[in-house]
Amino acid sequence: MPATLQIDHEVLRPPPDGLDALAAQTTPEARDIRLCDAARPGHDHLFDASPEQLRAQLAHDRLDLGKLWHRGVLARRAAQRQGCAFARVRGVNSRPAAPDAYDAALARHYDQDYEILRRDAGDVRFYRELARACGSPVLEVGCGTGRVLLPIARDGLQVTGVDPSTPMLAQLEHKLAQEPAAVRARVRTLGGRFDELPVNGPFSLVFAAFRAFQHVHGREAQLTALRELARVLAPDGTLAFDAFDYSPQRASPPEDERCDYQLDQGGVLWERLSSARLSPDGRTLVGRFRWLRDGTEIDCAPFQLEIVRCEELLGLLSEAGLQLEALHADFEGAPWDEGDPRDIIVLARRGAATSGTCT
Repeated sequence: MPATLQIDHEVLRPPPDGLDALAAQTTPEARDIRLCDAARPGHDHLFDASPEQLRAQLAHDRLDLGKLWHRGVLARRAAQRQGCAFARVRGVNSRPAAPDAYDAALARHYDQDYEILRRDAGDVRFYRELARACGSPVLEVGCGTGRVLLPIARDGLQVTGVDPSTPMLAQLEHKLAQEPAAVRARVRTLGGRFDELPVNGPFSLVFAAFRAFQHVHGREAQLTALRELARVLAPDGTLAFDAFDYSPQRASPPEDERCDYQLDQGGVLWERLSSARLSPDGRTLVGRFRWLRDGTEIDCAPFQLEIVRCEELLGLLSEAGLQLEALHADFEGAPWDEGDPRDIIVLARRGAATSGTCT
């Protein structure tokens, strides 16, 4: 079996007497626990569990490593929270993967993916019109490769983009270099996260497009993020962001995949496949993307999106000192309706906090 456990950089092969004996090899001090698979490089995961929990789980369930890998997907949150890189293992030799290995795969395919998948979504037009109405300066958090940011800059607005992904920002800088000098002069890009913004503002418009807010995991982290967004918002400024309104039908069993698109480019067939499932606590959508070229996998990346529920979100806005201005179900301005869940599109301002209701 090619899969191994790596405990604090020591690679352990499954012993003949089973995984419960393997778990017994971990020490109470161990904090860096990864499941690694030489046959699937790039699919390695940290465990969001203590060594004691891991030992108990293995001894009780006698799980095979294939099943354990699926549980390991849930631990990407721990790696992101700790700022840890993943490791790839071949045989008994390990080497750290680049910290941005997964981000790099997403960045390589992002523009092609969402030119196809988001072409008719209406979000670029929505945020572009909102930016025109609010005026400069504008801040986008989670700006990625500039899918929304660049059109706003082309409209003559000063815009700052913040993103935690170095590869995403590199793609944005590459695209920005091809823009006219006047557009380049209006754009500033910075590495940073929702919960610790590297700017002070004030900004007339602060926004996070395409579900970027759902990459903030946990209620406390979401509240911190909203307070940070409020901090850099001008007193009369607007905060805008969107999330998807979760439906269980969107999540498939972990063994199922769906084809998100197929694209024939000069006789070369490009495909993206995705699978997703709900975490045991019901709070996170966990899945992965795979990119294929003529049927052969060329990249793979896991993803996690925090489930955002409308009533909880409005409560967080209130706690963060933000007042709800509008709640839409799509980018055409349809009112949000609990009986017809689609997207949750929030417009808010600083000021007297009101709890609001999802009606």
